[in-house]
Amino acid sequence: MPNSYLPQLAARALGIYEAHGLDIEIVEPAPGPDNALAAGRGDYDLCMSSVAYYLWARDEEPALDARFIFAVSRRIHMSVFAVDGRPAAHGRPITSFADLAGASFALRTEIDPGRRGRLRQMSERHEARLARDYLALLAHLGLEPGPMVDVGPRSTLDACLAGAADVCAEWAELGVGLRAGAAAQGLRIRTLPFADAGIPGYLNGFVASGDALRRRPEALARFVTAAREALVAVRDDPGPALALMAEELPDRDPATVLERWRLGEPAMFGAGEGEVGAMSAAGWEATVAYHVATHGTRAHDPAGSVDLAPWERAMAGAAEAPAGAGRSARTP
Repeated sequence: MPNSYLPQLAARALGIYEAHGLDIEIVEPAPGPDNALAAGRGDYDLCMSSVAYYLWARDEEPALDARFIFAVSRRIHMSVFAVDGRPAAHGRPITSFADLAGASFALRTEIDPGRRGRLRQMSERHEARLARDYLALLAHLGLEPGPMVDVGPRSTLDACLAGAADVCAEWAELGVGLRAGAAAQGLRIRTLPFADAGIPGYLNGFVASGDALRRRPEALARFVTAAREALVAVRDDPGPALALMAEELPDRDPATVLERWRLGEPAMFGAGEGEVGAMSAAGWEATVAYHVATHGTRAHDPAGSVDLAPWERAMAGAAEAPAGAGRSARTP
């Protein structure tokens, strides 16, 4: 479960959707890029998607009839991880971005044979993207990469902890487990967030179907208002969301979920509460340009990936909750 799902739990636990005249039906999402493709077909009105999966969907369906209306994480979550104090290939420990020059990097090339079809595609792309993102970071900083160490089928995080390579790259939230494993061995982890080096790009957010954008703009504006309130509610008091999670998802560890949420907060709230969920044309241009240059994403007009009208309408106060229940919206 992504940490960004907590606001959906909070919205339900606190009645935030109802307060804005929304009747939200949560449905099982399709995997990876299929989620945005499903929204484009009108299978549901809204979905949450990473930018990477959305752009993958656009590569497969250039006429994708779905657009981002809300940015949950307004900057990339990727981080470089290294064991604190351990000398790298160049003889120095990793303490800053400059120390990445010449450091060895863990690369996973073997995927679990049990993963097939779309799930295998997703795993393969994820591992390949990690390497490209890391090399793009070094190029951005003007640093020369060190050796790329193929760690076979094992996790790059585990390989880095074991000393097979100096550094690895992964989503910041996955550092929770890495730090726990390191602590069990009396070690600590050094984390270098890509965003701190100036790597641009939105990470994820809510995508609305073209049908919903055309037929129900005010309902989407009310959803934007509700989504903003839910994010702030979890930040200020995660208790209600965690309590509902304990009922519905008893196999999830609340402490781990909350720690992962806290790691993601800077990307959601770093620009100030008034900017929660906000996007800009310039931000999308930078995001798409990064994906085109780094991952070979099909070039397209960034304006075709985003619709700012629901957020602007919500901020202008044009979307008032009706006295009665609102029309139903379906979201995975």
